[in-house]
Amino acid sequence: ALSSNPNAFRSIALLFDRSRFSFALLSRHPEIFEEVMMQGLRRDKGVETLRQELRAAPEEEAEAQAWHWLYIKAEQTRIAIREALDEVSAAEARDRLTRLADAMLLEWLARSGAQSEIALVALGKYAAREITFGSDLDLVALAREGQAEPATRLVRNLQKWMRYTRPPRMTWEVDLRLRPHGDDGPLASSTSALARYFDGGGAQFWERMAYSRARVIGGAPELAEGFEALRQDRVLGAPVTAEDLASIGEMRRRIEN
Repeated sequence: ALSSNPNAFRSIALLFDRSRFSFALLSRHPEIFEEVMMQGLRRDKGVETLRQELRAAPEEEAEAQAWHWLYIKAEQTRIAIREALDEVSAAEARDRLTRLADAMLLEWLARSGAQSEIALVALGKYAAREITFGSDLDLVALAREGQAEPATRLVRNLQKWMRYTRPPRMTWEVDLRLRPHGDDGPLASSTSALARYFDGGGAQFWERMAYSRARVIGGAPELAEGFEALRQDRVLGAPVTAEDLASIGEMRRRIEN
């Protein structure tokens, strides 16, 4: 296939030279490159187009997880090739990777029936549309008051879905450690529990900074609206004290050391 397509050969050579991530992936799964070439390298896809294509996955769960894995890796490879060819900047590549993650999560919400039960909020680099090819997805899951147990089941299902793995990579690692109380906290939080956390329930100033650029991905509209109101009030609207600034200065010194 490559011998009859010099441009494709050049693309793959540049990609392997510049991306260990892509080399490891395509060496094990050359079918990904076939998938990329079938659709062409230069299609720019918005979230809705990506969702429509993801919707073509089989109904059976195991088959759908494998299908989604192949689709996500093919799209990541397409983005990597365009960045290697200098057709998109690093910032544009990160934005495309973020769109892909958004589409995958929105499609999971719809497929699982969770879009009316929970809401998903992006934090960290994911919130800022700065993820790269090996990035985790930093998320917080929001649940209605008194619905922690069913919401937790949905979040565990999301983790299982996204962690489907064909070596050397899973579909995506979902990182929930920025939720209130970290690994010791529930997998899904209500907005009232979040409010209590920021009102003296243990939240540190660096967590408030992390939540300052949070971005709702999708899910139940009232949960999304409640979170945004809380973010405006507790995160962006609260004053910054000298103690807050000192804690960040100390954290910065520890990181530098």
